[in-house]
Amino acid sequence: PTALIWPPSAAPVVWVGALRYHFNAHLLDSNGSRFMARYDPEAMELSTRDVLCRAIATEVLEGRGSPHGGVWMSLAHVPAAQLEAFLTTTFPDGFVAQRDLAVASIDLPRDPIEVGPIAHFQMGGICIDAFGRTSVTGLFAAGEVAGGLHGANRIEDNAVGEALVFGARAGAAAARYAAERSRERPTEAEMTYRFAAASDAGPAWVEHERDRVGKILVEALGPVRAGPVLQAAGGTIAALRRRIDHEFPATTIGPPSVEQLRSLLLAGGAMVAAATWRRESRGSHYRVDHPDEGGTSWQIHSVVRDNGTRPI
Repeated sequence: PTALIWPPSAAPVVWVGALRYHFNAHLLDSNGSRFMARYDPEAMELSTRDVLCRAIATEVLEGRGSPHGGVWMSLAHVPAAQLEAFLTTTFPDGFVAQRDLAVASIDLPRDPIEVGPIAHFQMGGICIDAFGRTSVTGLFAAGEVAGGLHGANRIEDNAVGEALVFGARAGAAAARYAAERSRERPTEAEMTYRFAAASDAGPAWVEHERDRVGKILVEALGPVRAGPVLQAAGGTIAALRRRIDHEFPATTIGPPSVEQLRSLLLAGGAMVAAATWRRESRGSHYRVDHPDEGGTSWQIHSVVRDNGTRPI
C-alpha cells in the first residue's frame, strides 16, 4: 500500500493510503504533475496497487521522486471539513490524528505528504493443504506465513478472512492431530539440538550482515526487479549461508542474532530464487528485463525447496 514515509517520527503510517479511495488524493512527482497519467490514464490514482506501486518506484528511479525516496500526495482539492470528518469517524478516539499528524506537524489540507509503497503482506509462504498441514509432520500453518491463496496480487482486506478461515481450519486440524498422539515427552537422545544462552549476543559480524542483507533484499525484491540484481543477491545469500553454517552448524541453535540472520537468509533466499526463476512480469512481480506477462505457461505456482548452501 501507499504509506507515509516521512518524517521518521510518524513513518511508516499505512492508513494514509485510504485517502486515495475516499478523496481521490492526487499523487505528484517532483515537478508537481499527476504522474499516474503516464501509467493508467483512466483510473489514475485509483489504479490497482501493483500498478501504483510500480509507478511510484519508477518515478523515484528516474529522478522524479520526493526528497526521501517517495512521491507527493496532495489533498489540497479536498475541503478541510471533509478530511476532519473522515479522521473523526474512522479514528474516533483521536489517537491517530494526535500521534501521526500533530506530532509530525502535518496539516493534511495544507501540506502535501511524502508517500511510497512499503512491504506490507507476504503473498507467498509455506505450502499447505486445505487444513493447514505442511510437509513437516505435525507442523500446521495459516495466515500470512502460508502460500498459495493469493497468486500474484492480493485483494485488499481479504487477509483478515484468510487468517480467520484458515486459522480456524488449521487450529481444529492441529487439535485433532494432537489428541490422537501420545503425550510422552521426547527422550534426551531425541533432542538433537543444543541451545545457546539467550543472553549470548553472537559475533559482531552477524549484526552487520543482517543489516546488509536487509538492504540487499529491499533492492532486489522491491517493486521493480532486474535479473542481474536478483542473481547478485542470490550469490551473496548463498555465501553467507555457507559462512553461518560453518561457524554455527545446523545441529546447534545459536544466539538469537545468529538464528535471526539464518532465518532471514533462508526466507530471503527462497524469495530471491523464485523471483529469479520467474522470467516474466505478473501482478506485484515486475521484471524490467522481462516486462511482459508470460501468458498461460507461467500461470503456475513457484515452489522453492531448500538446496542447502549451493548458489542459486
